[in-house]
Amino acid sequence: MTANTTKTTVQNNEGKSFEVNDLTWEDVRKMFGTGRSFRIEGSRQEKKYGYRIGCMTKIGDIEESDWLNLIRSMIDRDGEQELFTNLLTWVTENDYTQKGKKDLEKEALELFASRIFDSTEWCDFVAFNTRFRPEVVSRVPLVLIKTTCCSKEGQTTQAIIDRWGKGLLMKKIVIASLLSSGMLFGSLSDSEILEIFEGGNATIKYSIESRKNLPNTNYEEIKIKMSDGKNSAYTVLYSDGNYIFPDIIDVKNKISYLANFENEQAKIALENAAKSLGKLIKTMPKNSIISIGNDKNKETKYLFTDPDCPYCRQDLELIENKLKNSNLKIILSPVSSHGIAAIKKSIAILNETKNLNDDTSKIKILRSYFSSDAKIPQNISDKKVDEYKAQVDKIFDTGAVRGVPAIFNAKDLGL
Repeated sequence: MTANTTKTTVQNNEGKSFEVNDLTWEDVRKMFGTGRSFRIEGSRQEKKYGYRIGCMTKIGDIEESDWLNLIRSMIDRDGEQELFTNLLTWVTENDYTQKGKKDLEKEALELFASRIFDSTEWCDFVAFNTRFRPEVVSRVPLVLIKTTCCSKEGQTTQAIIDRWGKGLLMKKIVIASLLSSGMLFGSLSDSEILEIFEGGNATIKYSIESRKNLPNTNYEEIKIKMSDGKNSAYTVLYSDGNYIFPDIIDVKNKISYLANFENEQAKIALENAAKSLGKLIKTMPKNSIISIGNDKNKETKYLFTDPDCPYCRQDLELIENKLKNSNLKIILSPVSSHGIAAIKKSIAILNETKNLNDDTSKIKILRSYFSSDAKIPQNISDKKVDEYKAQVDKIFDTGAVRGVPAIFNAKDLGL
């Protein structure tokens, strides 16, 4: 690890400090990465920008370099330098993407903070701990399995089997079990494929959605629909006419057909979420949307933002620049962690802008409430707060808005 990184305190993006000795690993586990641009210097006409990368944790958003140093300090605090060295060795030896030393250490620190080596659901739990912590493996129930590709026997944890048994991955275990027994399918019919899923969750129905040949291969992609009567999702299998496989990997071209399928499904899910968001917006009261800009020659965009979000404050500084190319429809959507204060500020903004016609005045009011020292409005009833919170919850429930600020082209929302 990098030397001289010991920290006694760490500060999140909102300026709150925490004593390192008081923090647990669950407090600092990275939930997801963050990133936002910010203005370094210059007027609005001559601006220079930087970009901040952070890590969202239970104690807030922490700048990435500070977070990495925090994890190093906690490793030193707990006397786990050897364990980290072993994990870094493992990450390095299993790196197939030729990452640099710095990126490998970062990956190891992220895994260490999640305590990946203690998770019996980690795919490398047995292999890593057998090599570096055999006493840990001896205390964990293990299951003997046989691989589908070369019929070699190996061990995995009961926890992995149990987790797979709760959902879709159980189906892949069933497939793997069939394959490892040497079951030859021949020319596979739809009914033969669907037999694989028998004996699972009785409330889920399976059907063949489509079958197509993979270009320049001898394999077929079989798309399977899973439905509980209300919601549906898709999985995929692959076949060469004799056997079924959960994935086909083109080593030469570095293509995972399963990964391609899942990426496409994720894209479709986002498109559907955007359509759901558009339908919701059509039902919202007009006075809950702040319109800025009315140029018929410009496209319209919907901006979802939060008066207590530091990144939204930075984004608001760029609003004049956005208006050069777009009309804006602003929907105030405070994230739940910002509580009632952000909801009340949002309601106050809407109350003060609803009768205004000029954009300059609207922007001025937005900035007054987005200011870090803006006071919480006191004359807003609990009923109004509950109603507005219910509206915001519906926005996030669509799955389209996953954080703020977020911006969408009106046409992508069907508006």
